[in-house]
Amino acid sequence: MNAKHTVLALSLLALAGVSQAGDRHEHRGHGDRGPRAEQQQPRESFTEETVRKSADGKVSKRKTEQKVTDNGFSRKSTFTNPEGKTATQEVSASYDKDSKTYTKTAKGTDFDGKSWSRESKGERTADGYKREGEWSNRRGGHGRREVDVSREGNTVSKEVKTTKADGSTTEKSTVKQKP
Repeated sequence: MNAKHTVLALSLLALAGVSQAGDRHEHRGHGDRGPRAEQQQPRESFTEETVRKSADGKVSKRKTEQKVTDNGFSRKSTFTNPEGKTATQEVSASYDKDSKTYTKTAKGTDFDGKSWSRESKGERTADGYKREGEWSNRRGGHGRREVDVSREGNTVSKEVKTTKADGSTTEKSTVKQKP
């Protein structure tokens, strides 16, 4: 795999950014990331424990373990709040070089034991990329988002369709002209 494919793989994984809140942070990527893409560092396996003590003496903790695989990574985190309740998060991502596709899943529980999840899949196309994701929140709501980005010359077109937890849908079209 050459450097261009490595950057593409890392960029696609970054495009699938995940948050416990759902779909909010998924749409960070905008096609060619330019010089920033080459500055990205490869993921590394690690274990990390963080203890925070507030001014009033309350202690919260986070323990995270990340393992890098040949085609992605997996990460598990446990959060403990000052009352001793725990929340969890598990994230896994993989990239298939041959098909130019990635999959990223995340799931977890909040401090009240309620579950949430998110799955995102994407693929590189001849003129851009396509991405789709589904999520469920801790209140039992579900949503979906589909993104299609294409480039023709100096014109980048982006179509986004979102289905929200209440069942309503939104569609957004953006055309960006570059000099």
